[in-house]
Amino acid sequence: DPRMMEAAGRRGYELRSRAKQFEPGFLRSRSLIVAMDRENYREILRTTSDCPTNVRMFSDFLGDDWPRDVPDPYYGGVEGFEYVLDMLEAGCPKILDFLIQHSSNS
Repeated sequence: DPRMMEAAGRRGYELRSRAKQFEPGFLRSRSLIVAMDRENYREILRTTSDCPTNVRMFSDFLGDDWPRDVPDPYYGGVEGFEYVLDMLEAGCPKILDFLIQHSSNS
């Protein structure tokens, strides 16, 4: 979305990648899969009969003062994109810490 690209650009981020459709093989080939909302989380879990331990909600990496789901800012104004970026900036460092911690334990 150009509005997200613009909002991210104001914070110094250059967004060049594109979203990728989830594939069940990701459960085996990725060390961590992060779902942005409960609907996506349930859909990911529906693709397997196992109980994967590498699927987490983004909000698992946020404090209790954040909502459980990352809101979709598409139908709102610029402030929605700013809010999502605030969430990402709060959670992504914790995801990185989690990945570092779990890679050193492997």
